[in-house]
Amino acid sequence: FRSSKEERDDAIGKFGIGFVSVFAVEPELVVVDTSTGDGARFTLHLHPDQSWDLFRTEGAKAKGTTVTLHLALAKQEHAGFVDRSAAALRRWCRHARVPIQLVAIADGSPDPLRDERVDTELGLDDALVSVVARSADGLTEVAAGIGAQSESRGAFYNQGLLLAEVKDHGHGAVLFKVSDKRLEHTLSRDDVRRDASYQRAVELVERT
Repeated sequence: FRSSKEERDDAIGKFGIGFVSVFAVEPELVVVDTSTGDGARFTLHLHPDQSWDLFRTEGAKAKGTTVTLHLALAKQEHAGFVDRSAAALRRWCRHARVPIQLVAIADGSPDPLRDERVDTELGLDDALVSVVARSADGLTEVAAGIGAQSESRGAFYNQGLLLAEVKDHGHGAVLFKVSDKRLEHTLSRDDVRRDASYQRAVELVERT
């Protein structure tokens, strides 16, 4: 439970706990291919019994990580699985600080079933009017606006990854999203910690 990403703006995630969610869909194999762009490339094969194989090659020029899940699905299950995967990525990773591309490929098909960019800038698609603000230190970003139904709804993000969503937040009939890499989730991972970072974020929401 140690992170090397704490001070990096080009990385998301923290302890690797969320990554194990890829096993929830029971893949036959998970392949993680990653390179920092300095010539070294690592490929990790994760098996259902939690065993793994690690390979290293040289000459990689592209920087980034690809996670590939190999699954045995009947053809009639393809569309539903891809739709659910896309919905999950949009919910949890929509405002990620790094590009995320979802590609779904069926064996024997020349064209991908889906090839779409998941990440977007922090904003409110469903607001009648909205504004985006940033704190003086540049670490906290807020999108706030007014919805059509006089809703009170908010969401908290760390590096653009969703930590928690709240309703009836007590800040008026507004919608908001706030992102700050200092925000943390609770141990149960179902809420955001009400600490000093949370208070700073909420104050910016109120001012905005």
